[in-house]
Amino acid sequence: MNETIVVTGGSSGIGYSLIKMLLSKGYRVINIDLKPSGIENITEFLGDISQYQFLKNAIKSIESDGYYVYGLVNNAGISQRSDFLYNLKEDDINKVIQVNLLGTIYLTSLILPLMLKNGKGSIVNVASVIGKVGAYNNEVYAASKSSLIGFTKSLAITYATKGIRANVILPGYVETPLIEKAAKSSPDESAFYKELASRHAMQRIARPEEIARVIEFLLSDDSSFITGSEIPVDGGYLAR
Repeated sequence: MNETIVVTGGSSGIGYSLIKMLLSKGYRVINIDLKPSGIENITEFLGDISQYQFLKNAIKSIESDGYYVYGLVNNAGISQRSDFLYNLKEDDINKVIQVNLLGTIYLTSLILPLMLKNGKGSIVNVASVIGKVGAYNNEVYAASKSSLIGFTKSLAITYATKGIRANVILPGYVETPLIEKAAKSSPDESAFYKELASRHAMQRIARPEEIARVIEFLLSDDSSFITGSEIPVDGGYLAR
């Protein structure tokens, strides 16, 4: 298989599990992240996805190296500083929007011409259940993730007849470094995890590989008639 998948935020959490899974399926993988993943047999571009010129240079390199870019997984994201909105500084707000939303739009706009040239592609954007129902002290994060849903549906409509599919997944809470960091900074780490788990009908949070499996399915031809869908992978979070 010569198909290449570009993954953002592949050095930890969901992205890391996904890259390992994609390699086992025979895909070529390119990781775009701030730090190296430590995974062998992949190409990596290290930098901030909110920086358009960095992404432009990376895609130019990918194109010149002759990669057949089939898939794009916009997975990278950051959380909002835990505080009331009126206490957030301009930089706090801007960074969340720039990474979670603008970085995804930038990279997608740069990769679309490669997919159009090939006549085939699958884009998977990683949003969140919070983008659907909101969360306490998470206005900016929720706005960034909610926007990804509309962005994805518009992509799907625009490129449906061009061989390009676009879908968005809505994970519940997942065992990732972001959650681990929040847990360690909480007054009671055990109570923190218990409370998060209670928000899901299954009474637990997800493992990264459980989210990765759904992304891999959406990238594959097994999902060839699925586009424009928002798919919860949330252990029943939204069903409650």
